[in-house]
Amino acid sequence: MRDFIQHQQRMIDQSNRDEFTVGAAKRAGAARIDAKELDLGTRMQLNVAHNTSGPLERSTVVADASSLPKQSLTKADAEAGLVQRVRGLESHLGLASGLLGS
Repeated sequence: MRDFIQHQQRMIDQSNRDEFTVGAAKRAGAARIDAKELDLGTRMQLNVAHNTSGPLERSTVVADASSLPKQSLTKADAEAGLVQRVRGLESHLGLASGLLGS
């Protein structure tokens, strides 16, 4: 396995040398001097997305209140819901506040 990895690394190194440095006949000796001049415009193609809406558009759009369904909520229903939520939190977190009774 080690031989295979070393062989692959040598191939990658040679490929990088071929792609990014000038040929052996033209080498001057230093890496900065031997580097090929690259036309980045042809090497990189950019796809720019032009969003006409912002990132929070869906979360900040408020629905018209008249289109929302009407629900009547009594004080007893609200208290029961609150107690249920607190008990669920206590149960989930392993707490026993004793505020709600048993």
